Amino acid sequence: MTHGSRSPRRLLRRLIAPITVSVATGAAAAVQLIAGAGASSPNVLGVLCVAVLSAGAAVLQVLPGGSGRRPWAWEAHGLTDGAASPLPPVVGGGVNAAVGAQEMPAPNTLPPSPRLVGREKALRAISAAVDEARNDNRLPVVTLHGQGGVGKSALAIRYAHDVQDDYPDGVLYVDLRTALKDTEAALAFLLRNLGATRPPAGLAERIAAYLTLLARRRVVIVLDHAKDERQIRPLLPSSPRCLVIVTRREEFTAIRDASVSSLAVDVMDREDSLELLADVAGHELIAADPQSAYKIVEGCGGLPLALRIMGRLVRARSYRPLSWHAARLHDERQRLKVLKSGSDDVAASIELSYAELGERSARAFCLLGLLVHGHVQFTFRSWTLAALLGTSVEDAESLLDELVEKQLVGVAVELPYVRYELHDLVRAFAEQRLLATVDQESRDAAWERLVWGYLRLAAVARAAIDHHGALTPQPEYGGLAVPDHVLADVVLAEQVGRDGVRWFTWEYPGLSAVVKQQHDARQWETCWRIAGAAARVAGLFSSTESWWTTIEYGIAAATRADSHLGLGQLELGAAELHRAAGEMAPTADCLDRSVESFEQAGDNYGKAAALRSRADTLRVFGWFPLAEQTAKEALEAARAAQDAIGEARAQRHLGFVYISMHRGAEAIRCLNEARVSFHQQGDRLLEGRTLIGLAAAARVERQFADAIAYADRAEVLFRDLRSPIDESAALHELGHVYLDAGQHDDAERCLQEALHSYRGLELKLQVGRVQRLLSWLRVAERRYAEAVSEANNALAVFEQVDSDYWKAQAQWCLGAAELADGQAASARARLTDVEAVFHRMEADWDRASCLAQLARAQLAEGSADDAGRSLVTAVTVFGDLGARRDAAEALRSFSRAARGRRGRRIVQQVRAEARSVLE
Repeated sequence: MTHGSRSPRRLLRRLIAPITVSVATGAAAAVQLIAGAGASSPNVLGVLCVAVLSAGAAVLQVLPGGSGRRPWAWEAHGLTDGAASPLPPVVGGGVNAAVGAQEMPAPNTLPPSPRLVGREKALRAISAAVDEARNDNRLPVVTLHGQGGVGKSALAIRYAHDVQDDYPDGVLYVDLRTALKDTEAALAFLLRNLGATRPPAGLAERIAAYLTLLARRRVVIVLDHAKDERQIRPLLPSSPRCLVIVTRREEFTAIRDASVSSLAVDVMDREDSLELLADVAGHELIAADPQSAYKIVEGCGGLPLALRIMGRLVRARSYRPLSWHAARLHDERQRLKVLKSGSDDVAASIELSYAELGERSARAFCLLGLLVHGHVQFTFRSWTLAALLGTSVEDAESLLDELVEKQLVGVAVELPYVRYELHDLVRAFAEQRLLATVDQESRDAAWERLVWGYLRLAAVARAAIDHHGALTPQPEYGGLAVPDHVLADVVLAEQVGRDGVRWFTWEYPGLSAVVKQQHDARQWETCWRIAGAAARVAGLFSSTESWWTTIEYGIAAATRADSHLGLGQLELGAAELHRAAGEMAPTADCLDRSVESFEQAGDNYGKAAALRSRADTLRVFGWFPLAEQTAKEALEAARAAQDAIGEARAQRHLGFVYISMHRGAEAIRCLNEARVSFHQQGDRLLEGRTLIGLAAAARVERQFADAIAYADRAEVLFRDLRSPIDESAALHELGHVYLDAGQHDDAERCLQEALHSYRGLELKLQVGRVQRLLSWLRVAERRYAEAVSEANNALAVFEQVDSDYWKAQAQWCLGAAELADGQAASARARLTDVEAVFHRMEADWDRASCLAQLARAQLAEGSADDAGRSLVTAVTVFGDLGARRDAAEALRSFSRAARGRRGRRIVQQVRAEARSVLE
């Protein structure tokens, strides 16, 4: 092997003497010795010259036993293996002599240590990153990134103070936003603090000297407000004995040849924010008015810079009540003006990021200021910006990537679809820039595009829910012409169409803000149409104040626009919310108005939907004959509208009415017809709901194996569809099946799970219904005191929803528990009242079952004649319903309870009178 092919590492083993010469006498003699030692290859010679000119200790880092890493200066300035050295010879006593290095105390240029609140977790994360690098014998480089004012600098400075005892050779802080943003100036500053009184003139010479002086030292270097990788790479030492902490708004995706730990610094949570505010303002001032203090915290959005400014203002103006400060902060017109104190200025901090944006990104950011509306906070998807700009979703995503990188837009939800959010103070800044840089005509045009975007996608989502999975090619807009340029993105429409419920869940806050704005702007048509699309699905969600507000705005707009179609849709939505709250009378009133409005509009499709809702409401509240009649009217209206899916839905509702009337065979026929139609249409949600109905119908027919299979299938399907309300309904029915089948442990498990879910969803009526079943379960388990407790819980719920039928159901449970516990007189009185309610409401099966129990209570109390009359009536009613099996079971139960000659005589009398029923 020739000398020219030798690697630099092998040659360096032979060149310790020349390197030593370079330290003692300068570089010229050393270079001559290197050439004579066999470094004939230009590549090898170039590398070794650079090593020599880096002088001594820095070169030792690449010798065997050193760190094995190349000095950062090589690649930072293009000094690759083939490059000629740009460094002039250093004459005299090596680098130390050349730069005038002197012995001096360990430097410390850190600002005072800040007091931190709520950053313990972040400090631990930095320590863990440093330890990991140390364990791998790497230079620890920790970068902290986050939006302006979030406290990155304070965190870095505090950590440097905490660990300075571990770095006896100094702690150096460089603010790269000042005059030191120039790399040469920063190096000169660092060299002087390391003892070099005469820093070299050139950049490369300063890098070499810097690396040399740090080679054997343990120093912390804080590089604050870094701009980019190019700025900081020359400032990174080679030695793993040092520590570097970098702060920057954007995250470093990579630093070439460096192993970097990148840590995000986020805003503070509510309690830590309050603690920081109190720490600055004074705990007594904050404790005096906690409500106003929390409003200040909310207005600051957890941003430490804003909290510190407000804390100082509160302390300086302690003569003002805290509520005054909170009110000023929540005035959107002056919020950013308030958040300024001395050199601390939230708006100026945001301006630094905004100033770095390109023209299109800046315009995109400004238009996001249109999303400011009251104090409504909502996340948004890329389609929102696409609509505002009148561009493609792909282009909007590219712009959003830059805004996220600049910490002006945050990523709220990453999967399955990315959603974005603006910090409140950033949003306020965006609105200010919008008013200053975008003319009124452009603002109006952008807002109009957004409104049409909501209208289009709300129609798509509603259609997806109405026809679950069967996306209509052109959603209905009621005759309005949707501009061609408004979100023609087919992929986006398909995404929305695949999960309309999720779209409304995520987009509702923004949608409600748009509805309010359109109402305030007297844009009645678009206001009621967007509200109407939302109203059609309102019943799928918990009854919240915002849903009511949206529907009220829509009703007002539809009234102004004289739109019967709009009133029909919105009254139907209001009815769904009333029913979810368990309010029978308002539900009925809204449905009556909805049916009337659809009739006036000549909309049989809407009329059928309103009639279905009315039928279901009547069924749920116990008015079964009226529910049957209304469901049949809905079926006829759907047929008149040639609406096959509406017809199947009406069949499903009719089937559920038959279940409540204990006409199981008829229910199974209707539900099977509906299920086939839903399956053919690909409507999985309604197919699943129909499976729940089939489970209930099979339970009524005492086909328990089939019932369990149906309910299990429904539960799995709803879990896959991510529909918690329907999944809870499947568990509810499954628990009912297990209860009737005598499988008490399984019934307990399912009912408790359903109860927990219903409570979380705030569905009062459903909570009471499950508690009623738990009461019956306790009776079956002979745990009578617990049965009474569960029944009373259910009764309290049913009194809240004001339902006579369900209150009677809870009283029936109490009567059954009292009868089983030997309290015959109390049970008789209670069951007599219950039977009267069922009789009045024509709930015949419930009445007959209650009469059978009343007969046993009367017999136990000694009223044999009354018992006989009650039992005969019960068996007769069962017979009229075609429920011979139930009639026979009522007679058997009475026979088991009857004692003595008188009881047997009553049984014989009833058998004789009801022979035709029993046979």
